[in-house]
Order: sequence, then C-alpha cells, then structure tokens
Amino acid sequence: MVDRSQPLLAREDIIALIAHRAFVTSLATMHGIVHEVLCADHLIYYAFDTPDSFQYMQHADLSALGMEAGDLRAFAVENLRRKLPNFELHGEAPLLMLDAGGNFEASLLLLDSLWDQIGELLEGELAVATPARDLVFVTGTEELGGLQALRNMVDDMFVGASYPISDQILRREAGRWVPTAY
Repeated sequence: MVDRSQPLLAREDIIALIAHRAFVTSLATMHGIVHEVLCADHLIYYAFDTPDSFQYMQHADLSALGMEAGDLRAFAVENLRRKLPNFELHGEAPLLMLDAGGNFEASLLLLDSLWDQIGELLEGELAVATPARDLVFVTGTEELGGLQALRNMVDDMFVGASYPISDQILRREAGRWVPTAY
C-alpha cells in the first residue's frame, strides 16, 4: 500500500513470498494485493521487506513504482536472493529440511538454482513439502522411504502450524513445481 505520508517504498525492498491460496485470495479481495499462482494451492504474493515487517504490495504500489506485473517475479526473486540469510540443509537422505531463518523457507521454492543443487544430492525427481512458511522438507522420488517420510512429516507439522501453507506435496518437473498425489 502506498502511504503518501511516508517515503515511497523502494523497488529494492520488493520480495516474493509463498502462502496458501485461501490466505492470499482473502488478502487480494480485501486489499488488492499483487499475487500469482505458483502451483496448486501455493500462491506467490509480493511484499515490501521493511525493517519491522512485510508490507503487502498492492496494485497501486506497482503503478506508483512504474513497474509491470510481468517483470515483477524475476525482480522480486532476485531481491529475495540478495536479502536471504545463509540457509542450511539439515538431516540426511532420504529426508532433508531447509532452514533460512524462519520467514523465508517456503520462498526458497522460487530459487531454481538451489533446487538444481539439491537435486544432485537426492535420487530421482525432487518432492517437496511446505507445511508452513518456516518449514520446507525435500526428498527424492527414488530415495528408499523418502516419500513416506515426507508425507509423515507433512501430516505431523501441517496441523497446528503458526503460518500454514499446504499439506500437498509438490514434485519438481522440467524446472517447475507440479502437484502430486503422494
């Protein structure tokens, strides 16, 4: 939202975040936030990363900054990459967990080069779950017991999550995320 009493928010602060479809849809209806579908019930919404909080990006902000919606994702993902703290992989095959400090884990889905690197560590196609914004688990579809371990983790962590995203497992196919029946 552009508040004319405050300095204009900067393009460099725009980031891409992941949330559940219902959450983003309700915000879009109430506040006109800028968003797009990533895959299935995972939506990308855009926000300004301020020192104290995230401010949802509205369509008026996009216009005020002279930006086109079609250019926003690449721009916001690059800003996100720059702002991300170092992230870590925890665990060992068949199931790994990503840690990026607590707010950006789900947004790691947008970093293609990261998934290319992780793909080298696991057997088969990547299968990922984001039960909450601060939880990302990954396995390979050919890892013995990996898909069941991933499903069990999602079932345990989704209910009661502070910022739930999805109980659905996604698969990496040709450089993009697609829904699965796992």
